[in-house]
Order: sequence, then C-alpha cells, then structure tokens
Amino acid sequence: MSDETQVRVGSDGREHHPYGFSFLGVLDACSGARRTVEAPQNLVDAGERGTELHEVMRKAVLQWVAEVEKGGARTIDEVVAECSRGLEPDEIRSLARIAEEVKPYFVADENLVIGVEEKINLNNPETGTLASFGYYDVLLVRGPNALVIDYKFVRREITEAKKNRQGHALALAVWADFPDVTDLTVLFTLPDCTSTIHQFRRMMDQPRLEQEVLEIIERAERPWKVLHAGEHCNYCRFRGDCPASIKAMQDLMTVVAPMIVPASFDPTKVKSDEQLALLRYWVSTLEPVMQQIKEMALKRAVAGGDLTVRLGIEQVQFKVFSRRAPRKLGEAIDIWNAIKHWMSPEAFITAASVNISGLTRVAVQVLVDRLLSEGKKPNATQIEKDFCAMLQKKGLLAQEEGSFPFLKRIKIKPELNP
Repeated sequence: MSDETQVRVGSDGREHHPYGFSFLGVLDACSGARRTVEAPQNLVDAGERGTELHEVMRKAVLQWVAEVEKGGARTIDEVVAECSRGLEPDEIRSLARIAEEVKPYFVADENLVIGVEEKINLNNPETGTLASFGYYDVLLVRGPNALVIDYKFVRREITEAKKNRQGHALALAVWADFPDVTDLTVLFTLPDCTSTIHQFRRMMDQPRLEQEVLEIIERAERPWKVLHAGEHCNYCRFRGDCPASIKAMQDLMTVVAPMIVPASFDPTKVKSDEQLALLRYWVSTLEPVMQQIKEMALKRAVAGGDLTVRLGIEQVQFKVFSRRAPRKLGEAIDIWNAIKHWMSPEAFITAASVNISGLTRVAVQVLVDRLLSEGKKPNATQIEKDFCAMLQKKGLLAQEEGSFPFLKRIKIKPELNP
C-alpha cells in the first residue's frame, strides 16, 4: 500500500481505510479524491454529534442483548429511552426515531446472531488481498437472512441504499463472512431525513456489486486522476488545490463578480505575500456573499423552487428541512425567582455565565441610579473605572499585558496614469 493509501486513525479513535466503505461514494464521483484530515467545521460538528449518539445506541443495543440473554422482555425502544436520559430534547427525539424504526427487527429468538459496531473486511476475490474495510453499526443474522443497520445522524439526504456504495460494500463483506446468508437487507436510518432500505440477493447482485466496487478502488489506485468538482469535495484533502474545484470557483465568480481567482485555496501552497493577500481578500469578500446566497436559496426553496445542479458526474440538490428552534433563557432575575426554591444562591451563581461587559453595564447603572436618587451628579466613566479597579484588586478581573495583532483592510488610492 502506497503512502497515498495509508490507514489512518480518525477522530472517533477507529482505523479508517483510505478507500473505506463510507468513502466509496466520494471515490465513485471523483477517483482523484483523498480523505481530508481536517474536515470543514460544519462536518466536524455533525461528526461529533453523530459519534455521541452512536455511542448511546451502541450501549443500548448491548444492554438489550444482555437482557435477552437473561430472559428480559424489554423492547429496544424502551432500552434506548433509558440510555438517552440526560441528553438534549432534540437528541432524545432523534434516538427515539431511530429506535422506533429498528424495533421490528429486534425480536429475540434462538437463531439470532447479532454484531455491534464491528470492523468488517472486503477482500479482492481474485487475489485474496485486502481491498478495503469498514464498519457496521448493527448486524442481525437469522439463518439465510441478514440485516445491516447504519445510523446516519446527519440533517441531509443520503444516496438511497439501492445505489449507496457503502451499502454495496457492506453487503459484499457480510456475504464473505456468512456463506449461508443469501438475502441481505441494508437499512440506512436517519432521524432527521428520509431513511432508505434495500434488499440484495446474493445470486443476482453479488457479481455485479463486486465488479462495480472493485473498479472504483482500482480507478483510485491508478496514477491518473479524473477530477470532478462537486459536493464530495468537502471530504477531499485536495479540495483547496484541485484544478476542478478552482475552475468551479472561477466559473462562479464570473457570475458573482469579476475577481482574480487564487492559484490555490490551500494555504500551505501559498508562495508569496501577494498570493496570501489575495486569499485573505477572497475570505472577507465571500463571507457576506455566502450569507446572501444562503438566504436567497432558502427563500426560493421554501417557495417551491428546485435547487438542483449537475457538477461533472454528480448531481447536487438542496431540499428544505425543519428543525426545532434553539432554546433561549429569560432574564437572570426572573429565572432566579422561579427556581430559588430548587437550589441555593451559590449553586445558581455557579451555573450562571457572567461577562465583563454586561456586569459592568449593570453595576454602573445601579450606582448611577442610586446617586441620582440622592440628588448627586454621577460620573459614569469614573464609576466604571472604580468598579473595574475594585474587581482587579480582589483578583477577580485580569488584563493580560500587551496587545494582540489583527488584520484590517485599508484602502489605497489608485495610481493615476501619467
């Protein structure tokens, strides 16, 4: 295996093959793609949430198995509900939705074989060598029938199980490990989007899936690369320095504004201060444009617009979904009056968040009002200085010495032609 295809350990602590099952869809869209080490922040956030909820489901399934072995009669949704205690309401709802969908398959019987979050290999049948590996969340085997469940805690649609390359690789790997299994069902269950399920039959599907999956891996191993820009670029570590993605940016900016496009969006490839300045200019220029595009696209989609575009061989579509609005606490004094019979003032203060700006503003206003009521003329500026000095003297307010640098764009008058 070359340096390009070394196994890496992910943020979840598990080994990940560069052509792992979950990455095969990206490789199918662009054979030149490679796993990125650091994903964009939105993908990182989604990954952290998914890892947490996967762990809850893992514990719940293992607890259900342990109870079945002891003759327990609880259903999987009841066990998941118990394991979800203490989570945020939105996360509890997501887990409950998953549990309700998988409940019909969790029926204890003597013939049931169950696996939870296990690594499974996919070998090349001709050479016997390892071609890839991946993980399943749950595997249920009953004689000639098997079910693979993969939880997708994301708020976006995924490729349906019938066409999903991850599902194809899982089917092939399970068939290799369980020679008696003929019919295998793959369920991708999503709490926030539409789940997808498909049944594969060994006799009909195995030769075709084997050929297609191994061809994807073989194309990725070849030295030449067919590059296609699209949504899959989010997962590729070449996304900032790829001719296809940069050309897509160039095409976009001819519509948005006549701008010079950087030669690379990968900071490690910047060769001069001028290129770095150009990248910095792009960042500040695109931020407000991106926000406007997001708002316009949402309004158009809500109004019934079809936001679909074909990028190379990939078709990207944006659909409208809904989520619960974030929770927001009321004023601190009102909260205290409502809960003071539950906890002590010390406990409440420990849980409260204090910031210097808000605290100073309130403190100054209180003293100003008091002095005005006494017929005195307060000096708000001096009061603020005295208040901050008191906090510093008591060791409750710290100010680091020196200053910190930041960049601010300045305008330079254009040069006049002589």
